Amino acid sequence: MSISNLFLGFRRSLSFLALLLVAVPGDFFCTPGAFGLDKQTIWKVPVLYVTDRQSQKNTFGPRRLLEKNTVARVESGIVEVCVQQDRTKALADWQKTAHLGRANSMEPPKVNKFNCQTSDDLKGEFNAGLNEALERTSKKEVFVFIHGFNNSFNVAAANAARLSFYTGCPVILYSWPSAGKLYRYSVDECNNEWSQEHFNQLLEHLLSLKRSQGLQCNMVAHSMGNRLFVRAVTVYSGTGLFKDIYMVNPDFDAQTFIHYLSRYMPPTGLVSGVRAQLLVSRKDNALSVAEGLFGGYTRLGQGVDFTLSALTSPQSFGGVWAHHADSLLKSSQQDADTDAKVVESIRKVFRVFDVTALDHGMLGHKVPHEFIAWMHFRNQAPPGFEIKLGQSKGLNRLSRFFARSQKQNIKGSVGECSIVTRSNPGEDVSVHRPGGL
Repeated sequence: MSISNLFLGFRRSLSFLALLLVAVPGDFFCTPGAFGLDKQTIWKVPVLYVTDRQSQKNTFGPRRLLEKNTVARVESGIVEVCVQQDRTKALADWQKTAHLGRANSMEPPKVNKFNCQTSDDLKGEFNAGLNEALERTSKKEVFVFIHGFNNSFNVAAANAARLSFYTGCPVILYSWPSAGKLYRYSVDECNNEWSQEHFNQLLEHLLSLKRSQGLQCNMVAHSMGNRLFVRAVTVYSGTGLFKDIYMVNPDFDAQTFIHYLSRYMPPTGLVSGVRAQLLVSRKDNALSVAEGLFGGYTRLGQGVDFTLSALTSPQSFGGVWAHHADSLLKSSQQDADTDAKVVESIRKVFRVFDVTALDHGMLGHKVPHEFIAWMHFRNQAPPGFEIKLGQSKGLNRLSRFFARSQKQNIKGSVGECSIVTRSNPGEDVSVHRPGGL
């Protein structure tokens, strides 16, 4: 065996060891005793779910749902999840709905299944459950949440419930069969890819509801869940299905994301009125390790290198966004006019947020549910925080280590972005802490 091969194996082993050192089990964050209940109000939050996991006792397990003679095999229902609210923090106006119910103690998630065998069955009890949830919240919008790597169904449901709690909106959890084990990252990659068709079918169903009922949808995709969202671009591109999009710590190759966006963007640019927020954190060590596992090439959620420059300063990357559809049928002037519209649409739609101040723990990589709610309804940070324009700070220490060890020359800064900072450093403004990967 050559010295180069030995060194390559050492680097990969080091990457995996780093993942073991920074990671904590996702189920830890759902442990009722993890937080004192003396200062907590407990709410019971219903979450609609669509999943292609196999049933397991009173929940869903890590294995794929057997498809048999169809590729439309999914199950749906409602899962009720208990969420703790700090009594020192008042509910925002948009949280005060009949959607929340009081609970006396923290209880395990309770799954109530609909009569659903395929995506066609979503037209029945699922639609009825969604309409009922919309009536309870007095809102015409719903959030779709896709979880990431190393998430059991219960962990994913807990994250979705907190999103529903903070936004006061119904949430549809799409739960793909993550193995829920740290060392099964490659299995999660495989199952995530397998789940694509089922997720696409859910989006097609939501599109039909948008056209028939005017349903407004928002997207929150976390970590590896962003792979499902990005690959589904052929389903939703140009439809205006999503008004607000939050790509949180995306575990997706950064440059490949630009390839997708350039290829599948509508000829006249991104749909007007859409807001796409990319949330990145320098405390996110999970993506740093993923960078090491993938040869030193950066992940989208690291918010570095040329990729983010193309989003924050699209006018400087006209060649990247030059639209190639039907280019042989257009004049040079038509191409130039179209490309200018595309660049302007990217500038208006995309916004990069550095949410390092909201992240926490050795691993980081958390969903800032409260921040998403305040951005959605008030276009501002939650109390105790503020948003300032500034220069991105680039790679964290672990990412720089992997970049150097694998000889990747990564540009540290991507220009101006929106940085979330504490408005009063002496004030305890910690966000609600539970969360999975």
